[in-house]
Amino acid sequence: MGHALPQSDDAGLGTAKNLFGSLVELCCSSHLRLSVSRVAHLLAVAAYGPRVRGDEHLAISALWHDSVEDQDGKARLNDVRNRFGERVARIVEACSDSLADTGKEEPKAHWRERKEAYLAHQV
Repeated sequence: MGHALPQSDDAGLGTAKNLFGSLVELCCSSHLRLSVSRVAHLLAVAAYGPRVRGDEHLAISALWHDSVEDQDGKARLNDVRNRFGERVARIVEACSDSLADTGKEEPKAHWRERKEAYLAHQV
């Protein structure tokens, strides 16, 4: 028996369309060419949040968790905020190790530097 996501009026959340629409958009993005393993990763992370907290905000955040650092930085974060609300945007931002706008060729710090700074922030 499947479990429906809780209904919410917050920025249009609460329907499976948001999850599936997000996944389709991320898979079809011209910026990213998602492999089967990458799609599986997004689905696994998205499935984990609602099981732990029963929260659609976490499920949406999980699908978009890499988008800010991989697609247009702050512009993508503003898009997530406008579409899904402040809470989702804060979660996505907290999961991001860079806000560089790679679409405008803003450089990101080297991988190790970003990950070490991210981990230091989490402690």
